Amino acid sequence: MRYLVENTLGMQWLRAHPDSALREKFEYLVTPAEGQEDQGLAIDNPEDFRVIDPACGSGHMLTYAFDVLWDMYVEAGHLTRQIARLILEKNPHGADVDERAAQLASFALTMKAVEHDLGFLGRIERRTRQGGETSWRGPRIVHVESVKLDELSPAEIADASGDGGPLGVSQLIEQLRYAPTPYGSLIRVPAGASAPVPRDRAPHRSGGEAAGAARRGQ
Repeated sequence: MRYLVENTLGMQWLRAHPDSALREKFEYLVTPAEGQEDQGLAIDNPEDFRVIDPACGSGHMLTYAFDVLWDMYVEAGHLTRQIARLILEKNPHGADVDERAAQLASFALTMKAVEHDLGFLGRIERRTRQGGETSWRGPRIVHVESVKLDELSPAEIADASGDGGPLGVSQLIEQLRYAPTPYGSLIRVPAGASAPVPRDRAPHRSGGEAAGAARRGQ
């Protein structure tokens, strides 16, 4: 996790600020080999960073990115009482299919803001009571809702399964119904579970399969 942050977010900052004190803090930074030219992206303004974790879980990567971004904003000369909110509004973005994980990530980022700035939540609360706080919506963490599988009638299952029989397809649907959450990768679909689905009813071919079929003239 630290390796990823330091060699993306961190490296892009260091290219624009080669004398940054952050260089000494990065334990997993990979520098170009001697004689190798570094042509990567350089970002000078910390407000321009977008750190996106599309499967953020409880936010481990984003909270470490927060620490790194805090130091960047300090080096850039921002007032410390403004930095936490700037980071949460501009930099980290996360998403997860597990609603509880998304909630934890949002909470973890908020607590990280308080860790760096003890008065962070108090200022938001005071502004809210005074009627001047209307834009704060918390960290930019999104719960991605999965597609809901409707209950299928025996006739609908039989129609979908063709000659394979409704039982196998019904079992397959039930096994995958809770795949996104809370069980996710803990689900083990038995080998051959897709056998009841005829080949001509498969959703689509992958890109590689389609290309191979085209070369064979299929």
